[in-house]
Amino acid sequence: MRRALTILVAAAALLAGWVAACLYLPYQKFSSQGVFVDVPHGASRRAVARLLANQGVVRSRWVFEALSRWRSRSTLQAGEYFFHQPVTSFQVFDTIANGRVYVRELVIPEGFSMFDIADLVQRENFTSREDFLSAARNPALIRDLVPGAPSLEGFLFPASYEFPRHPTGEQLVAAGRLDGASLPFDSPYNTYRHTGLPPGPIANPGNASLKAALDPHETDYLYFVANTEGGHFFGKTLAEHNRNVALYRSRLAALRNAAPASASTTPLGTDSISSPPQRLR
Repeated sequence: MRRALTILVAAAALLAGWVAACLYLPYQKFSSQGVFVDVPHGASRRAVARLLANQGVVRSRWVFEALSRWRSRSTLQAGEYFFHQPVTSFQVFDTIANGRVYVRELVIPEGFSMFDIADLVQRENFTSREDFLSAARNPALIRDLVPGAPSLEGFLFPASYEFPRHPTGEQLVAAGRLDGASLPFDSPYNTYRHTGLPPGPIANPGNASLKAALDPHETDYLYFVANTEGGHFFGKTLAEHNRNVALYRSRLAALRNAAPASASTTPLGTDSISSPPQRLR
């Protein structure tokens, strides 16, 4: 009897020690590159525990499930999570319960057209160029602001955005669109609400800009587009402008492909003026 009790106590101590190890000792049975774990919407605590154990993130699915049920007031949030170092079961639980999903940052610079953005999201492996352009050509998102707009061109706000690893084109344009809700202020400088020019400067002009405004050159130019060298191509007609836009895109593509020779091409019928030159949430 005493022997059986000793064995039982020893077994209980071993079990307690194993449970403690599962909870408190950092664990990693995935590659050194890290592992992504996608927790589906509506997944049960048992399903999440099984998923984490199968991915090598937790030592025991049973212990993690027990932990999640013990902390039943916290909900395990759906989303994609990234683990890249050994972690305890408590750390894993807190990460998922607080929804610290994996996100990547996308920075859209000022002056980018929707075609430039399409090239950017493909280059950064967010989605394909075609998928983004398909979404950007649908003006439904800004129909309340500009009912006749043919696309989202001019309404994709340049800023820094956070997205999951593989967003769709629809998710990208929905985050970046500029709509009526983004322009609530009633100001004479808000040209989305007031027709014509604003009553004063909208930036801090430098010396060259002030001189150009005081003594402007007399030209017939109506259009301009960047020339990839810190300046612009200017055109007198829409046809010239469209050729310059095509030239700008070809130069940009040449630069991206490390073929700068194409950047010396001369624009058609225009003058060129140059001026000095991806975490957890």
